[in-house]
Amino acid sequence: MGDAYVSMARDLSALYWNPAGIAQSKTGQLQGMYVNWLPAFGLDDCYLVSESFTYPLNEKVTLGHQFTQLTMDNDREFSLSQSFGVILNSQTAFGGSVKYFRTVLTDGVAVDLGLLRKTTDPLYSKPLNIGVSITNMGSKVETTRLYAYPTSTFSRPAYVYDYHDPDPIPTTLRLGLASRLADDDTSRFII
Repeated sequence: MGDAYVSMARDLSALYWNPAGIAQSKTGQLQGMYVNWLPAFGLDDCYLVSESFTYPLNEKVTLGHQFTQLTMDNDREFSLSQSFGVILNSQTAFGGSVKYFRTVLTDGVAVDLGLLRKTTDPLYSKPLNIGVSITNMGSKVETTRLYAYPTSTFSRPAYVYDYHDPDPIPTTLRLGLASRLADDDTSRFII
């Protein structure tokens, strides 16, 4: 489904794809993960840890939480997000997330927003989901850049740190459509 999943996510994956999707979760969910990356190369200190959960407050509002940490060679990078999803009416849900992230070079805050809408496919008269999300909206972050300048022909270079080069974090806009052409006990076909 690729990025079209922005219109389908209704479980913990909605914390990534479209925070409006968690509003449709009727029960609390919990997920944890640990992945040791590249153990065949002897890199035992390279791993990813993630945990997330959702908790419905009532029939219309669901809260979510997600924590992800990547560790490589004793450098730790992580993100922590708090999310909400609200059912606005029988056809529309809205959601958002606020996240804090820290990398080896910088840290910052970002916001995600999402909207889900259920309607009818005009071609097949089947249910049609429309989803849109915009993720990583945040201020520019200052990264630490290391420049090497030679001081002479035979000496080691001098290293200078540049803290004044703010860059935007990559903002992503996703738009997706999904229609269930067949959905019964024996088959499911979604485009």
